[in-house]
Amino acid sequence: MSYERGWWSAKALITCLVYATLSSGCGLTSGQDDGACDSQADAGVLRCAPGGGAVQRCKSDDRWGTHVVCDPGSMCQVGADGQASCEVPSGAREPGCELEDVGARRCRADMSGTEQCGEDGTWSPLQTCDASQECVAASAGDAACVDLEPEREPGCEIENEGDVRCGADGASTERCAEDGSWGVAQVCLSTQVCMAVSDTQASCVDAPPEREPGCEVENVGDVRCREVGNGVGPGTERCNEDGSWRPLQGCLPDQECYATGEAT
Repeated sequence: MSYERGWWSAKALITCLVYATLSSGCGLTSGQDDGACDSQADAGVLRCAPGGGAVQRCKSDDRWGTHVVCDPGSMCQVGADGQASCEVPSGAREPGCELEDVGARRCRADMSGTEQCGEDGTWSPLQTCDASQECVAASAGDAACVDLEPEREPGCEIENEGDVRCGADGASTERCAEDGSWGVAQVCLSTQVCMAVSDTQASCVDAPPEREPGCEVENVGDVRCREVGNGVGPGTERCNEDGSWRPLQGCLPDQECYATGEAT
């Protein structure tokens, strides 16, 4: 069956649509090539492809080629300026934006914000999410930008909020805050150190006294011979609970101190 340029027989048109070939003349595909043009005279000119499924421009090889393929629900239309573009036909509604959906909100395709279904049947940008937010669809027809959950520090999960621990320096306490961070709760005095009193609590306590060599906690009550010199005669000394060695007994002039397992 014969046809003239731009006019297809019903059989040819049905074949084109069913098999979705990329040949010229269908007017719907990105591979379309529909006639000659002048790349200089027609530079910048945009026209509708036959069928209205795409916008064409004049290519450098002086042939009309597809510039933009229209999305489903839209078609190519020539505006008042004579230029073609993909538009939603008057009276046609975008998918998901029917009359009963007017006012509905949803997340944009790129999740950068929300869009709302308008009375004209189109989805329009409504809100753009901040860098600290994300778009969340609470339910069908309802979406909003909500704050991102803060990244929590190790050990400071939601169930740990209010817990107190010792700081890394051992001279302060830290509290787990609602934002998931550990913050300084108390700085210990110079005479104090931090001590954990339970798995979830710590506090500043008086630092234990510095103990003299050999007089540790396990040595309290031990007796040894004291060093002689600088006016100190022979005798014994005892390890006390405060960690110091204190004189216990001085030897008589005809005596000397010696260790017998327990100094005498």
